[in-house]
Amino acid sequence: MLQMFIHKIFFKIDAESMLRLKEYLLANNINDENFNCNDKNVLRQMLRATVRKFKFEDPTNDQVELFKVTIQRHPIDYLKVVNLYRVNHDLLSIACVEYVLYPEKTYEQYKSIYRCNDKKATEVYNKLCDKPEDYIVNRNIVKKARYFFNHEEYLGENEPWERIRSYLRSLRLDRDELTYIKDTSIQLIDGVL
Repeated sequence: MLQMFIHKIFFKIDAESMLRLKEYLLANNINDENFNCNDKNVLRQMLRATVRKFKFEDPTNDQVELFKVTIQRHPIDYLKVVNLYRVNHDLLSIACVEYVLYPEKTYEQYKSIYRCNDKKATEVYNKLCDKPEDYIVNRNIVKKARYFFNHEEYLGENEPWERIRSYLRSLRLDRDELTYIKDTSIQLIDGVL
């Protein structure tokens, strides 16, 4: 249970919360030197400011402790400067779809990808791997691809999409970064990472 929450808090936390965490760290000038990870009030404040669920609900002591363990695994200064798709699967997936695979599509076209069924997941995965559209993919890979590309939780909510898109537009995604996004996406779906 501990590992699952730790994994979720950064790598599968929703993209908007990850962006809020980075904004919080920058706005409050928090860095490795002045961050006291033993101050439960500070950790609680960080969770409330970044994770939507905790805006109106107080995090439990266990959740605060798990957040502490997680935040200790990633230096604060690193989180402030890293391209967040390197530490968050949602941002990686969205960058993959909108910058690597289909940079010219509209929001309506992206919806069909983010609501992906097995057929759409197979089509997108094959494009990602430079395989023919009708290439038959292992059922486990299809399931993982569907999970990786599915972002129904954001559909219909303008604010998260605008925040995510604004953040991704602010990055300089050169050839090396696009290759990283593509390769890491394949490795995550294939279960290598």
